[in-house]
Amino acid sequence: MRAVLLLAALAAAVGSVGAISLDPYLITNAEKKGVVVLPSGLQYKVLEAGDPAGASPKASQPCSCHYEGKLTDGSVFDSSYKRGRPTTFAPNQVIKGWTEAM
Repeated sequence: MRAVLLLAALAAAVGSVGAISLDPYLITNAEKKGVVVLPSGLQYKVLEAGDPAGASPKASQPCSCHYEGKLTDGSVFDSSYKRGRPTTFAPNQVIKGWTEAM
């Protein structure tokens, strides 16, 4: 299984990419080195890439990953790092942004 650590900035319930781009945090974050912005508005940065020849997870295939969820003011609301172990879930068991990022 390929291991990829992602840092994702997810906008909550915003209707369009145009609306997302108005958020000052997302504008600033999009300009940071290594940040990729997808057409949906999802932003991510690969912190440690796995083997490029490795397979991506299928929708129902459990994956282990570390993550840290932050609000746009920088407040951490959830972190597998703070718990000291990665979290395991399948892409189809989480919010749309996670599924897209994986």
